[in-house]
Amino acid sequence: MDDKILEKIKGINFDQLAVEIMRDLRGSKSQQQINNFFGFDYNKVAKWENNELSISWLDFLKYTSLAKKDVQQYFRENLIYCGNLENIAEIISHLTNNLPLEQVAASIGCSKATL
Repeated sequence: MDDKILEKIKGINFDQLAVEIMRDLRGSKSQQQINNFFGFDYNKVAKWENNELSISWLDFLKYTSLAKKDVQQYFRENLIYCGNLENIAEIISHLTNNLPLEQVAASIGCSKATL
């Protein structure tokens, strides 16, 4: 089972997926509206949407609340996850059927700290 999960992870273009999610969540709001919400003095949202800058998990949770998307409900319904959304290690463990984080990181070519 672990090999099947790792193969699925390797096949995902996470950069493109992140860009699509960010644009979808913004909906009809302008990038400037989002930047104002966060208090940014430059267009950081454009950098997120163009994959020039990574959004932190906590900023992502704020972003979803601005977009009026209930991420906790999504995780409960689609990923059968009811834990703490601020604990990214716990989420990754859940999504990968409790594979060690080191193994998940190695399979996608990043460090455990980057996860």
